[in-house]
Amino acid sequence: MTIPDLRFGTHDRRVLARLMKRRYTPPSPTSTSDVTICIAAICDCPPLGGYGIVAISDRKFSMTRLAIGYEPRQSKYFAFSKEKMVLLAGQTAIQTVVCRTAAKSLESRPEATVAEVAEAFAEAFRAERFKRNTHTYLEPRGVTPDEFKHRRKGLRPALVKIIADELRDGYLDLQAIIAGVDPDGATPHVQLYYVGDPGEAECVNAQGYTVIGSGSDYAVKELAAHGLARGDPLSDWLYALYCAKVEAEQDDSVGKTTDVFCVGPNGQVPMYGDMSTILPALRARERGEGRSAVVSELTRVLFPDWAAANPVDNVL
Repeated sequence: MTIPDLRFGTHDRRVLARLMKRRYTPPSPTSTSDVTICIAAICDCPPLGGYGIVAISDRKFSMTRLAIGYEPRQSKYFAFSKEKMVLLAGQTAIQTVVCRTAAKSLESRPEATVAEVAEAFAEAFRAERFKRNTHTYLEPRGVTPDEFKHRRKGLRPALVKIIADELRDGYLDLQAIIAGVDPDGATPHVQLYYVGDPGEAECVNAQGYTVIGSGSDYAVKELAAHGLARGDPLSDWLYALYCAKVEAEQDDSVGKTTDVFCVGPNGQVPMYGDMSTILPALRARERGEGRSAVVSELTRVLFPDWAAANPVDNVL
């Protein structure tokens, strides 16, 4: 059957689909555009107060409707508290809505654990996903969520199945890493979670690290080559994360700017944009100039106050 080269309206597409004996599928509420790379790992670092999290990311954001990726002077993390943060990949507008919703739900719980923060984020994720999918798949058919739930309005079983499949498959373009420390007396617990579609919080403590964004495939392969494990020294993880970030830049949607974040029992360490002060030490590591010298330089740059009070080599 020859199809004329015309611009069809929604009704025309449905008619055409019936003629071709194919089911009409409305467009997804969002398109996949994970423009970024974010990596976080559990490491051992005395200046952080023991075990903590080191994370690295680019600054590339996406505006899907305009098909634009850009790098503003803005990091890709959101702080829920001094010891808890989230790194984000996906559509910027969705990131903002979900983070604000999750933060609002946590206002009355300032002592929430990392697991509770992750679940609050996942709940906000599911709410936004449901809202967008309802707008896309139910409202055009004149059906409310309650009517669909109770099979009202005489919906045919075949239509119910079609809508159910659409609601299940409606993708929300957002991924998140939730990282932090739960104070627990003398032995704080470091926690690392991943949240993605359809909105489930997954604990990745056993794995020891996690990656999100369009450059994930490149980054994961590079991290695997380094063979690090949960709780290895921060200097080793930072070097591996830096190499993984550089590898991920082979994907055109990954930005060139690099930010570093650390969080531990002592709280968060400010980010270091573009890693300009850290690169000399990392490049010295590449040249094989010795781990002690590299560690000393990283300690001095990342934790100047601690290094001044504790002039000991090889602490990271």
